[in-house]
Amino acid sequence: MKSVMNFRAIAPYQTPYGKLEANRLFRGGALHALSQEDKKTLEDQYQISLVIDLRSFEEVKHQPDQSLNHVKHIHMTPFPSLAHNMSVPGVQRKLVDMGEDAHNFMSELYGRFVTEPKAQQTYAQLLQYLIDPEYTNFYFHCSAGKDRTGFGAFLIMKLLEIDESDIIKEYLLSNREDAIQQFYKDKVFGDDTDGMSLAQVRFLSTVSPDYLKKSEEAIAAIGGFDVYRKEILKFSDEDKQTLIKKFVQKS
Repeated sequence: MKSVMNFRAIAPYQTPYGKLEANRLFRGGALHALSQEDKKTLEDQYQISLVIDLRSFEEVKHQPDQSLNHVKHIHMTPFPSLAHNMSVPGVQRKLVDMGEDAHNFMSELYGRFVTEPKAQQTYAQLLQYLIDPEYTNFYFHCSAGKDRTGFGAFLIMKLLEIDESDIIKEYLLSNREDAIQQFYKDKVFGDDTDGMSLAQVRFLSTVSPDYLKKSEEAIAAIGGFDVYRKEILKFSDEDKQTLIKKFVQKS
């Protein structure tokens, strides 16, 4: 999809209950530059019924998503404040200037996906929408579709008990060179990247296994994924079975 950054379906990975159904769960970047061709693809071919926008209020105001016909659009954000917003002017330049410290900064951000109350509320809400029978096919996104969206995909795949190696494999698809080249060409991070080299933009556009590791460490500190699921995300055993039945094709 040429007009949406980092767009992809979560592939039909194997679970203990069967394979994840193809073309049900889609992830990526914002829909503000959506072409008519891609809009038709989302509406007709992929039959998206719900779009979940994880960006901050400032990002949404600056680059609002284009609406899709007969598709509900919901905005929820794990980090509403500018302090956590990776897509506002000045932040990307500061990250590049931080050098090695930026890697640690991003790792800490992934820890806060787990521990901050607003983030907990947002991802709990996202999961409840996934099991809502009113909606069938989903598109969830942030600005570049790699961090806030990547953590959401991680949660969904963990709940479906997809193998850890496949979860990492899917997560690292955000590092595809073609996507990075597109980020650079289309200036997905805005005018803040003026004068940056491709290597600098590549740093801003990629993810690291170290980031998800920080999330997993934070989850372990809570008591493990089941404790996090039940007590923090309020996602019950029954909810988990509903998710599996809805998105997994039995073997």
